Amino acid sequence: KAAVLKAEMEWCVLVLLFSVGLRVSELCQLKLADISREDDLLRLHLLAKGGRNHNPLIHPETAKTLIRYIERVHSGCSGERPLFPAGKTSAFIHRSTVFRMVRDAAKRAGITRSFSPHGCRATLATQLHLNNVPVVEIQSLLNHAQVTTTQLYLHRVDESKEAAALRLPWAHINRLKPSNRS
Repeated sequence: KAAVLKAEMEWCVLVLLFSVGLRVSELCQLKLADISREDDLLRLHLLAKGGRNHNPLIHPETAKTLIRYIERVHSGCSGERPLFPAGKTSAFIHRSTVFRMVRDAAKRAGITRSFSPHGCRATLATQLHLNNVPVVEIQSLLNHAQVTTTQLYLHRVDESKEAAALRLPWAHINRLKPSNRS
């Protein structure tokens, strides 16, 4: 049973990192009381970097994962209990544990380069940008004080788009050229 609960926790950690874009410090400090329900939606209440409050809504699929985890692991627990406890203690999970979870998940997924919880934030920003979410909305979700910080995450995406234009197969396009034109 302990292995199943550990797997549930790891899955919930990964889902939150990839879908909410939490910083590892924010994730490690989460308590059960930091989650509220608004109609059919869940919201996190975080004390974020710079001492700012950050209250992101949680995607419904992420909420299902989070609720299932809480029901299985925290049934009947106090709101002050860490969402992700360190073992059977009431201590908060350590950031090095989260780094290990992400690294191990990346290996299982066949990712050979180094990957960290911060990479989850960058991946989320990239996916949102590729799905035409406005930069200011991505900035808000990631809780960046300046839009220029968010743009740093997206710079590589724009470079990739430019590189794709340079890979255009001109040999195929030239075949479309009418024969009477030079």
